[in-house]
Amino acid sequence: IDTLSLLEKHPNNLAVIDVETPHGLLSCIGIAWSRSNAISIPFFWGNGHNYWNFEEEFAIWRRLGEVLSKLNLAAQNVMFDWEILRNHKIILKPPYYDSMLMHACLYSEMRHNLETITSIYTDMEFYKRDEDEDTKRSAIKSGKEKDHWVYNCMDCISCLWSIEELNKELIQENMDNVYRDLFAELIDPYYQMNMTGVPVDVERLPKVRKKLNALISDKEGKIKEEIGYEINVNSYPQVRKALFEVLKMTPYRNKEGKISTGKKDLERLAYKYR
Repeated sequence: IDTLSLLEKHPNNLAVIDVETPHGLLSCIGIAWSRSNAISIPFFWGNGHNYWNFEEEFAIWRRLGEVLSKLNLAAQNVMFDWEILRNHKIILKPPYYDSMLMHACLYSEMRHNLETITSIYTDMEFYKRDEDEDTKRSAIKSGKEKDHWVYNCMDCISCLWSIEELNKELIQENMDNVYRDLFAELIDPYYQMNMTGVPVDVERLPKVRKKLNALISDKEGKIKEEIGYEINVNSYPQVRKALFEVLKMTPYRNKEGKISTGKKDLERLAYKYR
């Protein structure tokens, strides 16, 4: 509660929030306000027992509701954290910074998980799991709860650090306006759409479906004309044979060396052979 009061005194300073939800349950809330300062607020132990008694947890939730709604918060994939906290009756201000979206704006072809971003933009050692364990520290284990809470803090710190560096790079690459217009300013509208749904014109829907089906049929006809026979475009073997045996395209391969026909690789082929 003292830490929340400290953060409340500086509401305009950027802070990062992260929630952990093993087994679909909110286990802790982490907040970082610098590259070396973070707190994880736990709610239950690894055995499932409550961390606080009723009066203590009530006071913490009341203070969280008072403070978090005032802060300038960011996150990795803000949609997730904002929704979880909304489900707990805490409404956060619309965010501007999201490390996942900032990285996607700069490098659309790369992976945008926090593990990848942290390895590029920070000097932090790998902390996602112990070297001798396969289980990530995002899972809370009885007797190892501290690992879970430290993991939560590290996620917050790595995200804050990455956001600071990503923001510098966006400015250096003259991409800050692109991020603002195509990402940041759309976060809240998309979030609200996710929460409340989107009205659908039921009368117009069949017409749109008919139009799209016609476009699909046209594309499938052009594919048949190009390769000389009809294929099921949803069939990986048929698509692979058409592209790499019939049309003689050079395939892209995944990390295991296997031929990839994923969406991004198909887009790359389309650009290469247009």
